[in-house]
Amino acid sequence: MGDHPYVKLDFSKPILTDGWPEEMQNIKAYIEDFLLGKHVYLNSSGSTGRPKEISFTAQQVEASAKRTMSALGIDSGDSALVLPAETTGGRMLLYRALIFKMKLFVCQPSISIPMQTPVDLISVTPAQWYANTKFLSTCKRVLIGGGVLRPEVKSYPSNVFHSYGMTETLSNVALMQPGKSNHFTALQGVHFATSDQGTLIINDEELGIKDLQTNDVVKLIDSRRFVFLHRGDHVINSGGIKIHLNDWYRLWKDIGGQNVQLVGVPDDDFGQVPVLLVLNHPDIDKMLKMFKMLPKYWQPKKIYLVNQWAYTSSGKPKIFLYPNDISELAGRMIYQKN
Repeated sequence: MGDHPYVKLDFSKPILTDGWPEEMQNIKAYIEDFLLGKHVYLNSSGSTGRPKEISFTAQQVEASAKRTMSALGIDSGDSALVLPAETTGGRMLLYRALIFKMKLFVCQPSISIPMQTPVDLISVTPAQWYANTKFLSTCKRVLIGGGVLRPEVKSYPSNVFHSYGMTETLSNVALMQPGKSNHFTALQGVHFATSDQGTLIINDEELGIKDLQTNDVVKLIDSRRFVFLHRGDHVINSGGIKIHLNDWYRLWKDIGGQNVQLVGVPDDDFGQVPVLLVLNHPDIDKMLKMFKMLPKYWQPKKIYLVNQWAYTSSGKPKIFLYPNDISELAGRMIYQKN
């Protein structure tokens, strides 16, 4: 995007085939695949298991886009893409703008949103919402996805919708207005059930999804409403990036890592962040070199020296810790990423 904070696309006019900047070639390819009626391929983040590539037809993409726009009550105007176009949230925002012939401002993904003029539709992560609340409050509709909201924040403007969905459901299957309620409500054609373990099961008539088993533990109100409680698997969700602990430990072992415990702790910006527990004081410089061998979002933000590992009452390793849990382990922070 060069020196400009964003690039403006006008989908109400014919789409040019030439002259696209290098950094937007992926967006051009996504648009062409959809317009040519090809399958759309998306990489799941791991909401229902190990990450994988999933394909959808152009018809399914259009049905999902129209359903979300109907629920939000908009069918025209300006939109802004501030998420990576490779993600499901970013790609579906692109397709909604394309299908409804909206103007689209394409921004370099960042916590800080480089815009001042309000738009009619924008999708953001929780971290982006909290960092840009003043600007986003002026937009007509704001979709927040990819993570949980801060429990201590009780007030949200009526233009904000918290979305529930995943790649497997082609984005949103339920919405919640956090300023008005604490539960998600199904979109048209979607119904919910729960497993014996209390995890959510999704059925979607419009997209042909039957008995999709998630790993999210919920309180089911009825077949169309639920309250999200927590994840039910070995996953840390950091700003929408799902860190599967089995994969993390496997890579940590491959690079020669010592015996450690990885857990998630609360974070204002990302919902959760990964931190490392150790029983013996490590060589910090050596540990940081090993961190650099991990994917960026897998790198622990802190290291705590503890006197015992963190276990549940049933003897299973804990996945998530609160400050009082760390105190009970006599935890002492010996490293914090700047």
